[in-house]
Amino acid sequence: MEERGLAEVIPNARATQLTMNREGIRRLAAEELGLPTSPYRFANSLDDVRAATAEIGFPCVIKPVMSSSGKGQSTVRSDDDLDAAWEYALAGGRINHGTVIVEGFVDFDYEITQLTVRAVGESGEVETFFCEPIGTCRVPATTSNRGSRSP
Repeated sequence: MEERGLAEVIPNARATQLTMNREGIRRLAAEELGLPTSPYRFANSLDDVRAATAEIGFPCVIKPVMSSSGKGQSTVRSDDDLDAAWEYALAGGRINHGTVIVEGFVDFDYEITQLTVRAVGESGEVETFFCEPIGTCRVPATTSNRGSRSP
């Protein structure tokens, strides 16, 4: 519908694709916009994963490059966890590109999600509404803790 111009789709296809594409969003944020991020490397093989963790260190998080909701991501604390994390990331992505991202671990106590809605308000104009922030507590990460996050 968006491509054919039949309707304005929000978020548009590019925004939706970027939010699920860790490579695209990381390159945009860190490389194009210069925003601070945790250290990261992209890996196309288990050997690349080993090289990335040698640079980044442990603990780190290994994720598929195309996924959402934490699917396929693992917190790893040693070389012993790399094989399983690599396989889990490849299997957990929406599409298996054969590429994962290895990210430096950022230890935090909670995560805040801020939902924003654009809709026609009482004035009849499109307005932006902000929902109350949602706090999410995280359990301490372990090597078996799938779904731990890093920014």
